[in-house]
Amino acid sequence: MDGENNDCSGADMTSAHKGKPFLTIVKDNYGTQLSRTDLQWEYVTLGSPYPVFSRIKSKNTTTTMGGVSVWSGEAYAYDNASGMVKSVSVSGSDAESVTTANEYQNYGESAVYRGVWRLKKTTVTGSVSGKVRESTSDYFSTTGNLRSQSAWFAGGSVNPTVYYTYYTEGNLYTQTDAMQRMTYYYYDATSTFPVTVDAPSTPTGFAPKSTLVSARRVTHGMKMATKPKTSSMHSGA
Repeated sequence: MDGENNDCSGADMTSAHKGKPFLTIVKDNYGTQLSRTDLQWEYVTLGSPYPVFSRIKSKNTTTTMGGVSVWSGEAYAYDNASGMVKSVSVSGSDAESVTTANEYQNYGESAVYRGVWRLKKTTVTGSVSGKVRESTSDYFSTTGNLRSQSAWFAGGSVNPTVYYTYYTEGNLYTQTDAMQRMTYYYYDATSTFPVTVDAPSTPTGFAPKSTLVSARRVTHGMKMATKPKTSSMHSGA
């Protein structure tokens, strides 16, 4: 990229691991290096004698402006069972290191559903601050539909939790917030598009209702239900 006033003029990228870059250098119009990013990748074999794909292991960037250099880095770890990101640690010059840790659970171990991995818990911890954030999710067995989400409330006796229920088709039916206020979702005759959302009452007693209209559906001449579709309710299990 060419620019004025010493803007970035280009980036040199060297590739490895199936075309993924392991080095990126950005320079200004005069050839002065502005930043350098080094990436490390690791192969995943999935039991094969040959690499199937590669995933990022670390990323380190040094940026220099006005003779001052700052560094930032990211380190990744993975859950062996699911293959998903287990943790990401972020650090840098004169900054507190922060780690985001994830836990997963397989809700699909049955004859019909397998490998329905879902994020169970996320915890954010600072090297100085300690735990600063945590969220926990629960899911219905076999379907993997989200049942509830809880947020860690520091110093509180109860963590705020949001609950969900579903139609038999799998569409969201109700959402109950931490104050036990419910929002209802209704769909068209095909159980495909949302038609109406009934939100909970406000402190003034007003209960808003939102009627959703899809321009794309009208364009294609699809008839919308004139009233919320009657459908059997399902817990989501």
